[in-house]
Order: sequence, then C-alpha cells, then structure tokens
Amino acid sequence: MSRAGDVAFAAEWSRWTAENWNDALFRYFFVASSAADEPVTRLLLTADELARATSDPAATPQAAKSAFFRAVKCTPAEFDVVPVFHDGGKVE
Repeated sequence: MSRAGDVAFAAEWSRWTAENWNDALFRYFFVASSAADEPVTRLLLTADELARATSDPAATPQAAKSAFFRAVKCTPAEFDVVPVFHDGGKVE
C-alpha cells in the first residue's frame, strides 16, 4: 500500500490496518499543510475527523468510524501491552 494522502491509498481506507490509520492520523493532525496552521494543543477524534483523515472526499463519517474501529479493535494481549493503572499497579 502507498502512504496516506496518496490518491490510490486513500481509496483503500476502508481496509486500512491500525498502522495505516496511525500514519494517516499523524499526517492529518501533525503535518502542517500551510503556514497558517496552528500548533496542536488537543486531539478531537470524531467521526468527521476520521473521514477527513482518509483524504477521500467520498468517505462518510460513519463508514470511516466503522473502518477505524475494525482496524483498532483488539484485546490487550493482541495489542501487546500490559494495562497499567495510574498508581502503577498492573491489571491482572
């Protein structure tokens, strides 16, 4: 697959993996598109933002949200991390 922002890649957004979404969201939120862009102070990840991050004008918010959830849905074991509480205690 090619990179986010590439027309061929954008057309495949409904089959993106978590890594593809990660790349597209990084580019959408952090790669400046003009000198007028302001620094990011918070991320608001709505269905509308997910649709815009695909770079596909035909992407609907609901379809983008569904594709994103399919790509990132996993168990903690599949995510390969050990959940940790704020106090440092590990989840059993």
